[in-house]
Amino acid sequence: MLTKIKDPMSSHQKQQLYSFYNFTRFRKTKPTLNRLQNMILHQKQLYNLRQPKIHMPHFDNYFQKLKYQFMQGMIRRGNYIKKEILLLASSRILQFLSLIPICYLSYNVGRQAYISYLSYQYPGYYTKPATPIKDKFKRYVATLVGNTLRDPQVEKEGLNFLSKLFMEPQTHEAGVYLLKNVLNDPRFVEEGKIFGIDLISSILRSKQCEQDFIKIVMTTLQQEKVKKETVELLRYIVKQSESEEILAIYFKTVFLRDDMLQGVSKLLAKSAVDALDQPQIKDKFGNFVLQVAENPIVRTKLYQNYLIKPAKKFFSFGLLSGNSGEEQQPQSQENKQQNS
Repeated sequence: MLTKIKDPMSSHQKQQLYSFYNFTRFRKTKPTLNRLQNMILHQKQLYNLRQPKIHMPHFDNYFQKLKYQFMQGMIRRGNYIKKEILLLASSRILQFLSLIPICYLSYNVGRQAYISYLSYQYPGYYTKPATPIKDKFKRYVATLVGNTLRDPQVEKEGLNFLSKLFMEPQTHEAGVYLLKNVLNDPRFVEEGKIFGIDLISSILRSKQCEQDFIKIVMTTLQQEKVKKETVELLRYIVKQSESEEILAIYFKTVFLRDDMLQGVSKLLAKSAVDALDQPQIKDKFGNFVLQVAENPIVRTKLYQNYLIKPAKKFFSFGLLSGNSGEEQQPQSQENKQQNS
């Protein structure tokens, strides 16, 4: 049987053979290698003999044969992949690697459950969790880098290096070339416009800017020079005939509209009601009425106009008017002046 085998081993098969059997244990002679080759070939032949014989079906054309061979190859490939997956799943290395995330998750779940139990059972006992090692390492690196950068010797050397670097003419040329390219780039121009608009709008909307603007306006308006200039400007504007015409046209076109009249009337009525509802105005109006009522001249006029005259008219049936006495007095005074 061995004499009929004429399939020599390839270099890859020889490498697998040598690595599998560790041929360094044997003598590196030709008989030993021939013995190993014959052993492997004998195992291959026994494996082929144990395989069941596959009877090829009858095919009408060549395409059916290709299809059958392709399906058989896919089945063999699937079985091979299945075996590899089973071997990989049964390996201890994979089991150990899969245990790492499971252990980590179980540790975190148990830790959180223990912390929640302590915080519920003993409130105030568990105040702050311990910082993890990763955060500690970050803090240590940050402190180390900060201490090195704060070192005066490092600062001095850095300043010397920067001064030497900026004194080089090549650095100046590179900076100028970079600025030219950046300023000529349309993308930079568009982004600069957007950034400038956003910056100005954000600054103007800020409370600090509003307060500073109000302070500036108040300080400028409180100066005597500004007051004089504004007064002179308003005088000049008012004296001009064009300004009078413009104001007349403006008031005519604006205040004669129905909606504007309704709005102004509502505003005046609301302001009057709000003003009368204020306690200060009520007190002042009451004091004014009391002062008017206490005045003797006003009191006599009120009595004569609203009490004596209506009573005379009522009892004299309209024959006596309240103005007769008043008319006779000036006439008598005129006669006395003429006689004198």
